[in-house]
Amino acid sequence: NDQISSEFTINDNVVSFNLGSYDPSKTVIIDPWLVNPSFTLLNKALHVEKDMQGNVYVLGGGSSNNTATSATPLQLRKYSAAGVFQWVFNFPIGCIGWYGDDLKVDADGFIYVSTGMNFSTGSHPGVFKMSPAGSIIWGVSGFEPYRVLVDNCSSNAMYISQGNSGMIVRKYDKNTGAFLGSTPSYSTAFALGGECRDMVKGDDGNYYGIGVNGTADFTKIDATLSTKLFGVAHGYGFAYLTAGAALY
Repeated sequence: NDQISSEFTINDNVVSFNLGSYDPSKTVIIDPWLVNPSFTLLNKALHVEKDMQGNVYVLGGGSSNNTATSATPLQLRKYSAAGVFQWVFNFPIGCIGWYGDDLKVDADGFIYVSTGMNFSTGSHPGVFKMSPAGSIIWGVSGFEPYRVLVDNCSSNAMYISQGNSGMIVRKYDKNTGAFLGSTPSYSTAFALGGECRDMVKGDDGNYYGIGVNGTADFTKIDATLSTKLFGVAHGYGFAYLTAGAALY
């Protein structure tokens, strides 16, 4: 098989492919493999990431209701670039299915998982760092974690957004898991909206977060995490749906 260069293009709401030179008399295969991850109980993929070698990581599983037990594990499955299954990891405690909150892989192939679960300090970690072989390197707990941001331009920085008490951003040493500081505790003066649903580091070195259930859900935080540069309502009214609510 010949490899064909390709790239995504976006025109309004339409995502397409641009292909390089190829023989139009032959069939072009865009998706070379497809697998069913077969997660325990709740066979639902929550996050997908790939590393620099093309390996694919899928986070999913868990329970289908508000009960989390060891029989309903949140699972991480790894596949090679060719779609060959490599390993599965069952996290130490069952997790509610939709609580598998984030998955990131850094430039060196290390994996970071936020379970979304608020375990007390000293019990099961809520965020894990794992090796490319699927073993746990460290874990942190004591707060409800949401999104994970790994700074590949820094040798040691990673960030975890904390929910349920305002959008707080916590900084850790990604090599050791040591806590390096955070934004101030939630207050009227440093209101960062509600639960963080995504965050990025800008080219200016500052951090940008988007949240739900708050009044300042689009937020810019300075590089030291000490100052909220702005916090405004993004205008979309993101919130949890109530029974019978319309999707649009």
